[in-house]
Amino acid sequence: MEELKLSELKSKSVVSTRSGKNLGQVIDACIEPEGGRVVSVTVLKKTGLLGLFGGEESVFSWSDIRLVGEDAVLVDGDARRPDGKTDKNGGFSFFDKNLP
Repeated sequence: MEELKLSELKSKSVVSTRSGKNLGQVIDACIEPEGGRVVSVTVLKKTGLLGLFGGEESVFSWSDIRLVGEDAVLVDGDARRPDGKTDKNGGFSFFDKNLP
């Protein structure tokens, strides 16, 4: 596997292999301290008028990532919300009234 810098991963578009939809951009990564391995990435999809009013945040396990390309990351799996619950639609809104 080729070496990948976190700075190169950040801001890449994330695309679902299931739907072909753009799920947002990588904004963060969670790294395992002992082994230094990436265990998940956080994705932000801007919403609202011109993306100015927040967005939807999703977390994808590194095992769900199928390909890191030059311009995009392909994922094949369900996003988890930051509270750990699975979201099969690929994201959630901070303004969702159904959140716990």
